[in-house]
Amino acid sequence: MQAFSVKRSEGSNNILVVSGKVHGGKTTFVSRLTEVLKSDQLSLAGFICTGSFSGGRRSAYTLVDLDDGTTVPFATIGERDGWIRFRRFCFNPEAVKEGERIIRKGIEKGVDLVVLDEVGPLELEGGGWSPLLGFLEKQHSTMQLWVAREGLLEDISHRWSIPRENVYRVDERAGEAIIEIMRKRIVGTKSLK
Repeated sequence: MQAFSVKRSEGSNNILVVSGKVHGGKTTFVSRLTEVLKSDQLSLAGFICTGSFSGGRRSAYTLVDLDDGTTVPFATIGERDGWIRFRRFCFNPEAVKEGERIIRKGIEKGVDLVVLDEVGPLELEGGGWSPLLGFLEKQHSTMQLWVAREGLLEDISHRWSIPRENVYRVDERAGEAIIEIMRKRIVGTKSLK
């Protein structure tokens, strides 16, 4: 269990973080949660990034729009012209633009929740979704759900002032109890609008 030094009274109370280990079921959990929230008639905008494997290793990611299921290649281990290399992956700048467009459009429409999968090392170094996260942390009236791996929580919580009670740790066995806790919290904020 990680200790966070961000105090309860500080930070962005409208930003929730789903966290877990690398390949630990975070995106699967968020997909399940968003389906439950849609059945509660909440309006959502955002995306998840689904992964593909090759030879037992993660080889690519695809950005999936939560509204209409549209997909855009997001990252791959193979070289691509015009894509940005960061560590072992190349990232599609067009997918980053599309993700930003999806989120900003949702904010403009006044959706109940925006979802961003995921905040990682690239963002902590100022790339990827970092400019979008700077925009989002100022959107205090919009409930947000970010996804982040467990090993980065300390840095992410400090960088974007996320209180520790807003972090939900999940794994591939994460049950309906956590979904229900998060559902109640998110649905409860809708009634405050």
